[in-house]
Amino acid sequence: MERTDPRDPKNWIPRQLFAAYVGDSSDDLLAYYDKAVAKKNPMMMSFNLLAILVLPAWLGLRSQWVMWGIYTGLIGCLPFIEHALGINYPAGAVGGVSVAMGCMARGLLLASANGQYLKLKRRGLTQDAIHQALYNRARINIPFAVAGGVGFLMVALGLAQLAAFVSGRSFP
Repeated sequence: MERTDPRDPKNWIPRQLFAAYVGDSSDDLLAYYDKAVAKKNPMMMSFNLLAILVLPAWLGLRSQWVMWGIYTGLIGCLPFIEHALGINYPAGAVGGVSVAMGCMARGLLLASANGQYLKLKRRGLTQDAIHQALYNRARINIPFAVAGGVGFLMVALGLAQLAAFVSGRSFP
């Protein structure tokens, strides 16, 4: 099987298909796509206030549930590590990682779209079948944004409480 270079724009999801993937009212993402193609780098920093301030809600807004689960799981594991090792990690470290990931949120979305596109292409699907499979997969969905934000808080606080209970320490 031929290896593709993920930094080569000819291997990326076509712009029209990316537009269909992110749905209407996504001009900022299409501008990001054009800039990424010009620089041949899908993971560039960009400013998106919602992604920077509330990354889990942004991931929900764009239905990026795999990334949401990984981010939530990593943040949820920190209290267990903290209690098991008897250390306190600085809250600014978590905040800094969240801001950095928020600045790369558009790149993460483009990388996810590229990965899904290449997977469908390797399966030998026609362009119409690929379009149908990816159509509106990352469209704006306000209820999912609320679910992403509230769900993250519930999971993270629940796991922190569980970690405190298991370790015999009090929850701050």
